[in-house]
Amino acid sequence: MGFVAWIFVYLSVFPLNVLSRNVVSLPLAKRQSALAGIVSDRDHFYDVAAAPTGPLPSRASGDAPWTQAESSYKRMIACPFGIQNKDRGIVLLVPGTAGNASEVYKSSAYYADLPSRGFDVCWVDTPNYSISDMQLSAEFVAYAIKSLAPQSTKTGGKINIVSYSQGGPNVQWASTFWPSIHNLVRGHVSLAPSMKGTASNLLLCPGSNLAGGCLPSILQQSMGSTYMTAANSDKDTRSAAYALIPSTIIYTTSDEIVTPQLGDMASSRLIGASNIALQEICPLSVNVDHFAIPGDVGAYGIALGALLKGRPAQTSTVDRSYCIKTASSLGFQVGNSENNLRFGFRSAVGNQRDQMISSQFRTLRVTAEPPLQQYVCDRGYASSGCTRNGFRGKPTKSVFPVVP
Repeated sequence: MGFVAWIFVYLSVFPLNVLSRNVVSLPLAKRQSALAGIVSDRDHFYDVAAAPTGPLPSRASGDAPWTQAESSYKRMIACPFGIQNKDRGIVLLVPGTAGNASEVYKSSAYYADLPSRGFDVCWVDTPNYSISDMQLSAEFVAYAIKSLAPQSTKTGGKINIVSYSQGGPNVQWASTFWPSIHNLVRGHVSLAPSMKGTASNLLLCPGSNLAGGCLPSILQQSMGSTYMTAANSDKDTRSAAYALIPSTIIYTTSDEIVTPQLGDMASSRLIGASNIALQEICPLSVNVDHFAIPGDVGAYGIALGALLKGRPAQTSTVDRSYCIKTASSLGFQVGNSENNLRFGFRSAVGNQRDQMISSQFRTLRVTAEPPLQQYVCDRGYASSGCTRNGFRGKPTKSVFPVVP
């Protein structure tokens, strides 16, 4: 079978297999409700080409320029339990590709257990479920940090961050080009981040391009992309290749999305961070893959240690008892199957089947990466091809234009 034919078979069969594993255990009415929610999901389209709808935030010296209205950034921040000025301050949860924060975290200990540990939990969503330009997503992350930190008064105006998948490089990009946030972050725990990109996207996008284009953030997360080359620049030690804020990286060697994940070349590893493979702490967690790690209690134990101690986790001091704990032993139940289904469906299905997800789930579909912003060239992390036009002037293309 030729390479192109194999790609199309993979894109056609793999999503259905993944979907079937998630759906069959649901009652029929629940399955229909979940699928109806996917198809009618009309609340998250963000027109990146539109002009700002109000004034931009103030810009700190040395920071990259903002491109969106301050009101747009504010709308994407939520604190589901409110901010109660708890002793350990605010934890900001950042989602990954194709999911909003509620879908990623609401069935996890980060949502259910952290409040009882003395943390206020907040999260930020990024435009179009983080399938648009990652540079834009990083702006929303940077603004959320700057907005929430002053409200974390018990920790001296500093917050913790937990990110997942694409959320990791989005935090890194924010800390690289908005350096004013460095003093606002106590620590960053990142779950299965695509810090160096992923080799798996090198298979996905060629097939997608034959069908009209690949999603911007998928192209950008491909290993060796223009975005990843700039992010991992060795021009200096202030690029996103380095842990510019105290960082703990938790990855799984069973990751099927962010690849490879072995040894010093693991795609999630970050220079200067505490890089920990889950299986190094919990050897029996061989079945914890990319989609399972946000809800994995063993990974949560590593993260919790870093959050409680206020410093990157160390393998020698991690509480390994979490490897055998369950959600119920921590006092909550893993549930919300509909959100898990919605997240898993969008994530696994990929670009060819976006029309099945939503008739209006539109974003840029491109056969080449979005241009880097001018501030990247100004820092010397790219020599050409940068734009001064922000994210405007590029057409928004409907994924399924024949459906109104």
